[in-house]
Amino acid sequence: MPASAPFVATERLAVGGKCGGEAAVMVRRTLEAIAREFDPDAKTLFKGLHAMKVKGLISEELSQWGDALRFIGNLGAHPTDDEVTEDDAQDAMEFLKAIVETIYDLRPKFKEMVARRQKDAEPSEEQSA
Repeated sequence: MPASAPFVATERLAVGGKCGGEAAVMVRRTLEAIAREFDPDAKTLFKGLHAMKVKGLISEELSQWGDALRFIGNLGAHPTDDEVTEDDAQDAMEFLKAIVETIYDLRPKFKEMVARRQKDAEPSEEQSA
């Protein structure tokens, strides 16, 4: 995960429960840092998420989750009549964790497994002789 991602601070805010708007903003900032890691030229989080989807880094479903987190983060960042509830903040944190786990943990593990299985499936020189 990019060093610029404020993931730990986000978790503390979301767990604290009294800072829904602030937690939502930190979730959004974390997601934006991730998007910039994969597309440094993206000027907005919306464009970064789109680029990640087009490059196959996130699925359609994760793209939808990211867009929802972007929206909730905007609610937390701007004075509006809508507020980010404690439940919204907790949900946002859970979806962010799922996105982070998919990109930085599960995808690399899956690639390693596929590579290992392909290597194991290749006949050795002794078997092919």
